[in-house]
Amino acid sequence: MNCSEELRKISLQPRSRKLKENDHNCLVLRREVNLGPGETKTLRFMFGYGKASTPEKIIKGIKNQERLFNSTIEYWKGRLPQYHGPPDNYLSREVQWSYYCLEALTLIDGYYNTRFIPQGGNYAYAWGMHGATRDFAAYAQTMAFYNPELARSQLRLMMMGQDPDGRLFYEMTGYGKKNQWIYRPSDLDLWLIWAVTDYVLITRDFDFLDEKVPFYPVASGESATVYEHMRRSQEHLIDKVGIGKHGLIRLMLSDWNDEMTFLTARNNLFDTFSIFSQFRISFEYKSHHWTYCCFPVF
Repeated sequence: MNCSEELRKISLQPRSRKLKENDHNCLVLRREVNLGPGETKTLRFMFGYGKASTPEKIIKGIKNQERLFNSTIEYWKGRLPQYHGPPDNYLSREVQWSYYCLEALTLIDGYYNTRFIPQGGNYAYAWGMHGATRDFAAYAQTMAFYNPELARSQLRLMMMGQDPDGRLFYEMTGYGKKNQWIYRPSDLDLWLIWAVTDYVLITRDFDFLDEKVPFYPVASGESATVYEHMRRSQEHLIDKVGIGKHGLIRLMLSDWNDEMTFLTARNNLFDTFSIFSQFRISFEYKSHHWTYCCFPVF
């Protein structure tokens, strides 16, 4: 049986036999091979998911392995950044390897129909989610220097997951789902504003601010310019997240400092010392939000 028939056989299984959410599932790729004396065979496996009509097109496009390999090498030769400075082969290789690892992570989201760089790691491959918005923003800031087109896609993804009231998602899962986790951090609005500002100032692509991008859900048909998305993020930050009595942004359920999650989730007053910055941080609970204040310790 050829590959296309195998794919069709799997996709046409009765719904009752398909994988269930809470099952203990394991993906196994297997092929029986008989080798004669001195004989070698090369096996290539591919896995993923998509609409029923797409797998065959994907397979057809990669059957010419040699052509695909050579075109891939040529692509990366033209993409990798070059380090110019004191002779240091280690640093030059590290710059190129780090950039390659970042851009090579690029995926296509079927719901938003756009490319993006996920965080990867446990987020994607253990917990099954892509997050957080701040990570997408940080990658967009980097790509603004090297791959502006990918940076724009990254920013569009963030805005397409934004609610009309300005709220951004912490994470996205499955097909068009978001905010399945308990985290409700306070800093996401800042990251969108920061990333778009960096992109525009680095690339001088001021027309991007006038581009219209949908709100979530995409099917609602509501959209606005990039500038309007940023404005709503600012309003959400000021009106929804809010400012505490010390004049600082409320912490809510953590920000990028994960240790704060354990503190903000408890209804007590804490004084703690940060390991790295040696800041004393005081917390107070008010209206289901946390206000924090930092004082340098000398």
